Amino acid sequence: MPWRARAVGAWVSILGVALLIILFFATYRVVQIQKHLQAVQAEAAQASDQVADLKKETASLKSELDQAQAQANTLQAKLD
Repeated sequence: MPWRARAVGAWVSILGVALLIILFFATYRVVQIQKHLQAVQAEAAQASDQVADLKKETASLKSELDQAQAQANTLQAKLD
């Protein structure tokens, strides 16, 4: 009977160590996912800023195009 108590104690110890190892790797994975998520969020914010800058540049270029088109129309009217 004493050998059974030792065997049960050994299994409990093994199970405890196994659970600690599983917990360690699960926690490590969660931390890695959080770091990756933060990096992706930073990239998304940067991309959003770039989109805003590109929209401003597009509006400016469209305005220049409209002005050039108006000048071309004026010149064409003078030539006709």
